[in-house]
Amino acid sequence: GLMFFYVGMILTVIQGALIHPLTKRFGETRLLITSTILLFAGMIGIPFLTSVPPLAAINIAFAGGMALFGPSSNSLISREAAIDERGGVLGVSQSTQSLARVVGPLIAGPLFAEFGRNAPYWAAAAAMAVAAILAFGLLRHAPAEAEVS
Repeated sequence: GLMFFYVGMILTVIQGALIHPLTKRFGETRLLITSTILLFAGMIGIPFLTSVPPLAAINIAFAGGMALFGPSSNSLISREAAIDERGGVLGVSQSTQSLARVVGPLIAGPLFAEFGRNAPYWAAAAAMAVAAILAFGLLRHAPAEAEVS
């Protein structure tokens, strides 16, 4: 319970106080890339943990990635969509995120049962590695963001 509180506080601080200045300074694309790297680091690190202090450290990366991913991806999606299509595009994005919250556990359970407790984390880390590579592809748009700051 305390670890969930800890993660929640990290999410709250980043999204409540830091997301705006970070976005102004680095832009959504760089924050999206950072978020995927932090989520990858969290997923790849969890299987190696043997005590609570390292879990607290890994959860800073993991929660930071979660806190940066949503606002950055939604901002980029809304900016790329045509003005008359934004609501629909954001709705599809939210639906996709909801679907992932259903499909993820459906995949993680069998991975856990068949390959052990670390398999879901390895699979999630692989997915985040792909997401990071795709996010790096957005850098060609990043110079326009840098002018905002």
